[in-house]
Amino acid sequence: MTVSHLTPMFSIVLPVLICDDPPQFKNSSYHPQRWLNGTQANYTCDSGYKFAADSSHNLTCEVRGYDVQWSEETIKCVPGIKLLKCTMHVPYL
Repeated sequence: MTVSHLTPMFSIVLPVLICDDPPQFKNSSYHPQRWLNGTQANYTCDSGYKFAADSSHNLTCEVRGYDVQWSEETIKCVPGIKLLKCTMHVPYL
């Protein structure tokens, strides 16, 4: 008798690890989605704000021990420079 294939007696089911929603930071937002392990929450600063020099732009959903948590970077949006449109009037000579 020959066996052409083997059928496993059991299968291993791995749990899907999902983070809770990422934290909210002042003057910023992120696009909601399903937060699986390894995905990133990409933040944007609100209108009139920009990322601070020492700020991260995203957080990562990470496995820590038996749990999933967000990475510990800080998202910091600070007032941005407002560009003013200037008009120069030159008299005709």
